[in-house]
Amino acid sequence: MNSADIKPKKSPAKIYSLIPDVEKDYKGIESYIAKCLRNKQSKIDIFKYGVSIDDFPQVYRSAIFTNPDIFYVDAATFNYDHDKNKIIYYVYPEYIVNKKEISDYIDKFDKAVNDFLKEVDNRQSDLEKALTIHDKIICDCEYTSGEGIVYTAYGALVNGEAVCEGYARAYSYLLYKAGISNKCIDNGSEYHCWNLVHLGKNWYHVDLTDDDPMPDTCGYVSHEYFLISDTKLNSYKSDKHKGFKSDVTYKKEFRCSSATYDSSFFRDILSRVYIKDNAYYFIDNNYRNKRYSAFIVRESNKNKVLKTVKDRWFSSDNKEYANSFSKLCYLDGYFFYNSPESIYSYSIESGKFKQVYNSPQNESNDFYGIMTSGKYIVAEKKKSPTEKGTREQILCINKKIR
Repeated sequence: MNSADIKPKKSPAKIYSLIPDVEKDYKGIESYIAKCLRNKQSKIDIFKYGVSIDDFPQVYRSAIFTNPDIFYVDAATFNYDHDKNKIIYYVYPEYIVNKKEISDYIDKFDKAVNDFLKEVDNRQSDLEKALTIHDKIICDCEYTSGEGIVYTAYGALVNGEAVCEGYARAYSYLLYKAGISNKCIDNGSEYHCWNLVHLGKNWYHVDLTDDDPMPDTCGYVSHEYFLISDTKLNSYKSDKHKGFKSDVTYKKEFRCSSATYDSSFFRDILSRVYIKDNAYYFIDNNYRNKRYSAFIVRESNKNKVLKTVKDRWFSSDNKEYANSFSKLCYLDGYFFYNSPESIYSYSIESGKFKQVYNSPQNESNDFYGIMTSGKYIVAEKKKSPTEKGTREQILCINKKIR
């Protein structure tokens, strides 16, 4: 084999520090703090690093963000002792999980991570892995408020409830496990948190929180903030992201200058995108601006419509909504999508469609989305797109139904 034909070995994935210079200024401190926290220490001696009172909150936060599997410690709450020069010598962590229960929590977390990564195919490109992980977190997790565990990857992946920090830390860890380098980033003032993802030679912004709708709806996934450039991010004029240029979190080496994906096919897609055998499957909820949905397969950069959904959704006073609300899910070789009153299946193997469920005539709510839970199809029922719906296990997928 010619040496020119040998693919260069990809560098191991890395989660970069929340603060770019933390390892330059305090070399080794993040891994040291992480080691102590994994040992469940109540007191950590950091005097040799010479960290000042002013610097330590961000250093500590960065150490935990660089190790998202340390979910059982509060990244912002701790006590400390310092000398007369305001150099910290002892840190006292705040554990948000009872120390006796941490091992059980870790077991649940590891299982959730392993189950999650079963949906990531090692044959996929890094782009496809990043997309699969992005979409699944958003489908499985609901934005909430609160304290403690909702700020962590555990909250997002095990409990299915998180704030922006929990989304970002979960995405960071799963990308890392899938072999993709990344970092968490915050705006330096309002503490909105999102991710920078490294694909090829470039960095891109990904904000899962802003891609997850409120109220949460089954199968609803936005891709507005998935793999975008600095220019694209700034064009949204979002107050949440104004501080991303601050020296606290953002430096030249992490600039997202590439617009490679700014106009990608997925940008306006509001359903989960599935990758099967080098093809993308998704629902376009405004197909060619015709106000109806199209179930599409995309191969070799070309879209093919498999089926259209022209049924309309109506308000309680019988006014037609401008939008279409079909969503997509997948289970064991079959795709499922919804109209207002029905659920349909599509077999990848046979290419055949089938109506697998129809609402009773006395049903007053419409379907606004679907997802899978085990072997069940779960449907979101509600009267309007702006209210929080109810979720019901509509049917169990088995050979008889198929």
